[in-house]
Amino acid sequence: MRKRNPAFLIPVELALYGGLCREEVAGLTWTEVNFEQQLVIVRRARTLSLDSAVPVMKGPKTSFRARSVTLPQFVMDDLEKRKGSKDEYVAISSDGKPYALYSYASTIRRLVQAFNAERSEVGLPSVPRFTFHDLRHTHAALCIEMGIQPKVISERLGHSSIKITMDLYGYLMPGMQKAVADAFDAQWGNQEDVEDPESPQ
Repeated sequence: MRKRNPAFLIPVELALYGGLCREEVAGLTWTEVNFEQQLVIVRRARTLSLDSAVPVMKGPKTSFRARSVTLPQFVMDDLEKRKGSKDEYVAISSDGKPYALYSYASTIRRLVQAFNAERSEVGLPSVPRFTFHDLRHTHAALCIEMGIQPKVISERLGHSSIKITMDLYGYLMPGMQKAVADAFDAQWGNQEDVEDPESPQ
């Protein structure tokens, strides 16, 4: 990614490690990046109007409420390297203009093709095709794998309720039931049986 298209690394990281959707990535400006607190504030989404191809701004996914998303330090470091003026959009292509919404899909497709071509040269199997929105789903799956609480995942994704998160990703959480049982075993399962003082000797 860094070699093939370093500018597109930022949109990919915001989706993969922050859970932002394409429109939220496209609408993010530098005024909404807080380097001191290691987060971005998702206030708006950049989308297309229904009757034309003109970009318009609307509220984010969470019922038009802003949300804060904390990011890993390595993502903040990459943002710092590409930081422009405070009024610019964060997701800027190599020509200095905001990525067009339609270009997210085509850019991901080209990157996957190039990546698979390199893997093929060294005898490795191809990775499946995926969309930009799949990066957001991957973020949720990674959070689940790391044991992040569903409520926190819901907040990061901007869902209006935890029910939406559970309906979408609950099938990835069966291991959590086993984790509960293991936790009880660890806490109380190794205790020696306590002798009942009234039991017959």
